[in-house]
Amino acid sequence: MSDPTYAITGIPLPDPSEPIPVRQEISAWYSNIDNAIQVSLFIQALTVLEKMDFQDKLSYFGVAGIHGEPPVQWDGAPGNGSYCNHNMVTFPTWHRPYVLLFEQRLYEIMLDIINTTVPDSEKELWKSAAQHWRLPYWDWAAEQPYIKDFGVPELTTLEKVDIILPNGKTTVDNPLWKFTNPNGKPMGDISMGKYAIAADGDLPWDQCIATSKYGILKADPTKSWIYGVQNWKDSNDAMQHPQWYDGNPGSIRDAVYRLFTPGYFSSYEAFASTVYHQTTPGSDYMSLEYVHNNIHNFTGGYDIDNLGAGHMSDPLVASFDPIFWLHHCNVDRQMAIWQTLNPDKWFDQPLSGDPQPTDVLQPFHIDTKGTTYNSNMIRDWKALGYQYDTLMPPLHVLDATGQLDRDSYLSHLKRHLNERYSNKEKDRPGNIDGHKNDYIINIIYDRYALNGKAYTIHFFLGDADGEVVPLSKHHNHIGSVYTFSSRLEINGNDIPGCDNCKKQKSRGTLSTAQVPLTNVLLRHAKDQARKGLETLLPDHVETYLAKNLKWKVTEVSKSGILLSSTCTAKLKVGE
Repeated sequence: MSDPTYAITGIPLPDPSEPIPVRQEISAWYSNIDNAIQVSLFIQALTVLEKMDFQDKLSYFGVAGIHGEPPVQWDGAPGNGSYCNHNMVTFPTWHRPYVLLFEQRLYEIMLDIINTTVPDSEKELWKSAAQHWRLPYWDWAAEQPYIKDFGVPELTTLEKVDIILPNGKTTVDNPLWKFTNPNGKPMGDISMGKYAIAADGDLPWDQCIATSKYGILKADPTKSWIYGVQNWKDSNDAMQHPQWYDGNPGSIRDAVYRLFTPGYFSSYEAFASTVYHQTTPGSDYMSLEYVHNNIHNFTGGYDIDNLGAGHMSDPLVASFDPIFWLHHCNVDRQMAIWQTLNPDKWFDQPLSGDPQPTDVLQPFHIDTKGTTYNSNMIRDWKALGYQYDTLMPPLHVLDATGQLDRDSYLSHLKRHLNERYSNKEKDRPGNIDGHKNDYIINIIYDRYALNGKAYTIHFFLGDADGEVVPLSKHHNHIGSVYTFSSRLEINGNDIPGCDNCKKQKSRGTLSTAQVPLTNVLLRHAKDQARKGLETLLPDHVETYLAKNLKWKVTEVSKSGILLSSTCTAKLKVGE
């Protein structure tokens, strides 16, 4: 008889008659003194989870390993233990129960902490805080208050953190700072047995005892990075580029604004994933997964020769960095927002080879009997026990009976999204003819062109020469596309890894991406020091781009240029 499976059901509602507890933006949640007990429980629970035996499937190591390395079966699910759903239309639906699993594990540990450490006189207060807690998200398209710019949340930049306990305040190690292998050995050490993490080519994940951001350097003779290096300021710097002028709203915000623009996507499939279909219309080259890929790259770092590499940049090990969960909570939030704006779009234009909404999402079980989730089962996130602060209806959108007035609610939500993510540059066009036109670069790329090894396509508007490292700091850099992939073979030999990725490679599956151009074109047109672009009329823009738009490709662990060109072969500008 097989062992019972772990039932992922979410945190139980404290009172079904009350509003569903919300996942909040992490900086606002952390800074609110009313949440002090929740913050304490979160920090304590995550610390306990990270220190659990790596062989326990419900430990931090066990849950993180579902995403890639090590290739070990989880909870009795079939296959080799690699459950990747990237470059697939189930990308957001697969990650929904994954984040729910993480949230549920923290809640279970919170209850244990309360039962064993909190006096009886305070148990109800602390238990209520736990019942109303939900995992916070990192809104990477909004400025962080501590720097007034894009960047990682302040709470993830603190090596130590102050929390309250029933008997007073204390200072503890911050589990969001990094994850450390609980046995104190490198994650690829022989003592890890079947749980050993492998290197990804030049990326020495097997030698790491703890996770890093921009910390792993090939030239470091001491290998100090094995204990984890958190160069989070480089993460912030990457998210803030390109910055041609002060007040630049950034390509991240522009991309997220497009995700929620009415009518931008032709279908759920187009919104959800980078996977390319030959019928893909122009606006569909943008996707939730594409924006997500770049955040992984910006956060972790990929240049092992110069600036440094980190775990978040590689799908095999990204989930071992604690910031992964805040990132993917936001991805789920964006999915929920899009579903609210587009309630009727759900696997509505499936093509041959696309997963169906009834296909199982391994290895996530809804009960102890081995019943596996599918996309239809997680379509309603509220049924999983959480809501997002962004989607909570204010009182003025309720009618006289207290029921939701949907039209008023959607108008409110759209105003909120517009205020938070709108294209401020287009709102200040000056006297530029054609300023209402929108320009984008659409890209079709092969995620497996280097046998899965990740690479980045960099775009420039103007001269792209010079030895600038990283390329994102070049003064003419305007955007990039990161493949967020990992090796499928080494020296011609297949290695254990993502079966879905290997199938995609064999089928010749391609991917799409989109780099917004309108903001930078407006700046160039308004900059009297630049010549050649006075309007944003199509003929003028096409001539300007034919002369100035260039691209370069770099490998994930090397700074050398693989390919470079002026983008003239398939240049097409239309209204």
